[in-house]
This record gives sequence, structure tokens and C-alpha cells, in this order.
Amino acid sequence: MKYIQLRKTLIILLAAFLFNAGFYLEVKASGSTNHDSVELARDLANSGKINEAETVLTNEIKTRPKNTRAYLELAEIYISKNQLSKAKSLLNKAFKLEPNNPKIFSLTAGLFYKNSQLDQAEQVARKTLGIDPTDSNSYLILGKIYLDRVENGKYLPSSKADSLKKESYRNFKLASKYNPASADTHIGLAKVYLSEGQDSKALDELLISEELGFTNPEILYFIGESYYQLGKYEKAIKFLKKPAVYNSGKYHKAHFILANIYEKLGDTNNAVKEYSATLGYKPDDVEARVRLDQLKENIDIAAKLENNSVLVNNTEEKSVETLNTLADYYLIMDKLPQARDLYRQVLQKDSGNLRARVGLCELYYAQWVLGYFNSKTYYSDKLYFEDDLDYAQLVIPLVKVKMTSSQEISPPIKQELVEISGNTDQNSQIMINVSRAAFLLGNYKMSKKILDTFVIQKLSDYEKYELAKSLFLDRNLYEAKTLLKVLQSNQSDEIINSILNRIEEKIRLSKNLVYEGMEFYKKKNYQDAIFKYKQAIKEFPLYKSAHIQYARALYKVGNKNKAIEEIDLYQLLENIYPSEKPELSLKDIEKLKESWKR
Repeated sequence: MKYIQLRKTLIILLAAFLFNAGFYLEVKASGSTNHDSVELARDLANSGKINEAETVLTNEIKTRPKNTRAYLELAEIYISKNQLSKAKSLLNKAFKLEPNNPKIFSLTAGLFYKNSQLDQAEQVARKTLGIDPTDSNSYLILGKIYLDRVENGKYLPSSKADSLKKESYRNFKLASKYNPASADTHIGLAKVYLSEGQDSKALDELLISEELGFTNPEILYFIGESYYQLGKYEKAIKFLKKPAVYNSGKYHKAHFILANIYEKLGDTNNAVKEYSATLGYKPDDVEARVRLDQLKENIDIAAKLENNSVLVNNTEEKSVETLNTLADYYLIMDKLPQARDLYRQVLQKDSGNLRARVGLCELYYAQWVLGYFNSKTYYSDKLYFEDDLDYAQLVIPLVKVKMTSSQEISPPIKQELVEISGNTDQNSQIMINVSRAAFLLGNYKMSKKILDTFVIQKLSDYEKYELAKSLFLDRNLYEAKTLLKVLQSNQSDEIINSILNRIEEKIRLSKNLVYEGMEFYKKKNYQDAIFKYKQAIKEFPLYKSAHIQYARALYKVGNKNKAIEEIDLYQLLENIYPSEKPELSLKDIEKLKESWKR
């Protein structure tokens, strides 16, 4: 590996030497007497001393006003500094001196590109290549133009986007062929590879760029950003903290990326510092403001959780345990993006972390219950959803993830739940799985009996909290509430109180959904009413009123058998969780069912 790296470095250095040597010989052959000043300026610019190079070239032009190369070198500096009017003036003067010099056209193409005049830049770059087919800068500009059109063409047909990417790649490769020492060309190739998901090839190009030792802040920023995207956080920090990037308001986003990195690494102090720096440069950056406020909230809640003997088991590394506990809390509060970020942080440290894997499974089930599903993040997280029979805690969460693939429980998943619910092992975790499987199947009586008879009395306070959390995520709100009330009676706790309040919010949400359904029902809009009732039941399966109203709407659309099933389910729930004043008496139920059977 070291030999390959050394060989790559030697090839780059040799290429750079040959390119510069060739340029030097070309200058000597032309009989130029101004080699020292222009070359000195170029060396200064390449070492990051742009202002000094500018001074040398300005003095050279004053001394030798017909030195075309000095005009072109200074124009190139002005283009890099985005001082386009100055660059244009110099190029006009150079053109008067040497109207057929291809570098004038090449730099003019660069000027147009900098000014976002892509069509003009493309036209001039092509004209330059007609004069000099080896002009690397023109190939570079064409590569950038085609890639920009892909990145900015949101609604481009995929075939057109693919064609532009191929052209971009071809031009970057030609630019690299004719100037292998140009960092810009390798950056361009890295961009193409990143857009194609070819991370290893992108990384190779970034390493070559790094070895070339450039100082252009735009390139430094891009490399730092790319390393961040590739998950190479130490390298990203190295480039984004270069003074030319870090201390420039133009690259305020570098601070935002650094904040993200520090968050992922668990360095909250530096993360707060960098989000604050982002806002210092750009006070209206909404995303930075939201992330900073969220981070501060995380720190506050984590402090409350850290020493909580009920909620924290202290069996894991402290930082991992805190992240998992905080992620679980956000999951319960339906703050799903924040929960996912924290679970992912844990899994980046330990890809097999059981609690984080369970949490991610429950997160996607929660998305499904709430009525949306993020397939993009799901596929990137899918590797954590592999069946793992060694861990009983994963059995139900893995089944719940499978449930998200359809609106209703499919026959294979139903069969899987039936098999789990038939397990007779007396192990506490197995019995919890049996109870949860029964609940998900709608066998609420069996689920409650197992919890009351076999499970709860055997558990510690921490295990009761973990079970209450699982029941809440199954939407078994009554049993979750009962367990949390027991914990609350033993120890008053702000976090437990907030989860109890969340349960009441879920119950109110279901009531509101039923009310909305009843409004549709009054207008004889039965299908919309059914949709609302099903939402309410999904959110809170034990909500008795939802089953009554659902049954009535089903009868109205001609589904009598299903309507009677729902009324029977209401009666079952009333027997398990009796109300002081039942919505329907036994007599009412029988009368209703008889009328529906006619």
C-alpha cells in the first residue's frame, strides 16, 4: 500500500515537473526576456501569495507594457479573485498585442464562466480548442459547464443528464491529460465520481488533489466538503479549518459542515461553537438556527437523562447510552429526524448496537403509523434491519419494519406474528414478545393477560420503563400509561411526566380524527369518514369510539360483515377496559347487529 502511494506521488511530481519544464522551454524558445518576473509572480501565486504576485505583475506591465504574458497572468489572478472587470480590461489589452494568442481566448472563456455566462463560455472554449487542441483550461471549463448543467437542471431527463455527465467526464480527463498537475481537473473528476456514487474513485482524485499542494480556497472548501460527504471527518476538518476557508465569510457553510461533523463525533461544545459561527456570518441561516436550538435542547435533555437511575441502564459506554436514551425520547415525541440522527451516530460507532437497531426499526414503524414513509433513508438504513435470531429484543421490531411495506398486515407477516404469539417459553423477554405479537394481531385480551400474569411483577424499574416505551410504540397506550404511572408513583420524574403527557396527546389526536370522520359521515361522505376512522385506530387501536364509528361507516358502504366485526371488537374492548358510561350497552349492541343482519 505504501509503495502504491509513493508511486502515485512520484508520478504526480514528475508530471508537474515535465509540464512546467515544457512551459519553461517554450518561453526560452520564444526568446522571451521577461521570464524572471512572470515566473516569480506565478511561483508566488502558486504558494498562496496572491497580493505579492499581483504587485510583481503590475510593476512588470508598467516597466514592459508590451509583455503579453504579464497581462495574461494578472488577468488570471483577477478572474480567480472574481474581479472580472479588471480581468476583462487586461484581456482586451493583450488581444491588441497578440490577437491570435489562444490563451487570451482560454482566459476569456474562464471569465465568462465566472460570470455565469455558460453559453458564451462554452462557445469561446470551443473556439480556443480549434486554435490549440491541447489547451487544458478550455477542457476544464467545458467539463465544469456540463457538470453545472446537470446540477442545476432539476427537471432534466435522465438520458440528458447522463449525456452531460459523460461529456463533463471526457473533458476533465482531457484537461488532466494536458495538465496533470492541475488540482482543478482532479476536483472536477471527483465531482463527477461523487455524482455517480463512485466514492472510491472520487477519493482517489481528492487524494491526488491534496498531494498537489494547492492553496485556492474554493478548492480547499470543496475537498473538505467532499471528505465530509465520504465520511472522512478528520480530513474534512483539516481542509475546512484552513485559514483561507475558515476565516472567510464567503465560505460560511464550512462552519455549518464542521458543526455537523462535531455533532456526529459527539463533540457538542465545538458543534455549538460552529453553528454560532455560521450564524455570525449569516444571521438568517434558518437551518443553522434550527440545528443550534435543537442541539441546545439535546444538551439540556441529556443532562436530565444522564443521572436518571430509572431511564439509564449504564451497561453501555456513557456517551452511547446517553445518545440512545435521547434518541428514544425523541422517537416517543415523534421528532423522528432527530431520533434517526442520534441512532445513526451510535451505529457509526458500533454497527451492531442492539438498542440503536431496535430504535431505527421502531422509527420506521412510527413513520408508517403517522402516514408517511421516507424510502430514501430506509434504504440507507436497511443494513441494520437484517434478521438476527440471537437477540429476542429485535424480534418484534423487525416484524414491525416488515409491516411498513403495505397498508394492512400481509398474510406472511400475520403468520409470523401468530408463530411468535404461540411461544410458550417462560423467559420474560419471550413473554413480552408474545404479548406484543398478540396486540399487533388484535388479540388484546391475550396481550393484557400475559402482561398482567407473567411479566410485570418480574421486572426492575428500568425494565418496566423499557417495556412501557415498547408498548407506547406499539400504540398500546393504556398499558404503557399504567406502567408509567407505577414508575411515577415510585419516583417523580420530568421525563416520565412528559411521556405520560405524550400519551394523552395521542389519545386526543385519535379523538380529533374520529370527530373529523363524523363530520364527513354527516355529509354522507363515507369513504373519507372511513379513512379518518382507520387513521384513529392505527394511532390508538384501543380507542373504543373509533371502532363504533368505523362500524357504522362500513355498514353504510355495504360491508356488513366487517361492520359487525368492529362492533364485536368494541364489545371486547369494553369488557377488557370497562367505561363508567359505555357508549353502547349490550342491548344497544345486539339491536344494532340484528338490524345490520337483515
